[in-house]
Amino acid sequence: MEFNYSIKLNRKIPIIIRIFQFNLQIKRYITNTFGYDLNRTINEIRPDYIFDESCQGTVPEAIIAFLESDDYEHAVRLAVSLGGDSDTIFRAMAQQKGAA
Repeated sequence: MEFNYSIKLNRKIPIIIRIFQFNLQIKRYITNTFGYDLNRTINEIRPDYIFDESCQGTVPEAIIAFLESDDYEHAVRLAVSLGGDSDTIFRAMAQQKGAA
């Protein structure tokens, strides 16, 4: 029996589009409401990130890790990979993933 993989992919496309649109809505809302710069990637942040326990120095990074991740484990790895105040970034990201 042959399996038509295109049918399986076609069923997932609407879900992928909805997730992408939802992430854009989250990004827009947070940027407009709190003024955080969420137009960076984890790879752009990582080289220059230093310890910063303030909300302005940890929350945007946690949100970016949340938005870039595929699942909970990936989000944890992204958040912790920044170094610096990684336990605070992890906790902020974990709260978002738990709420999603």
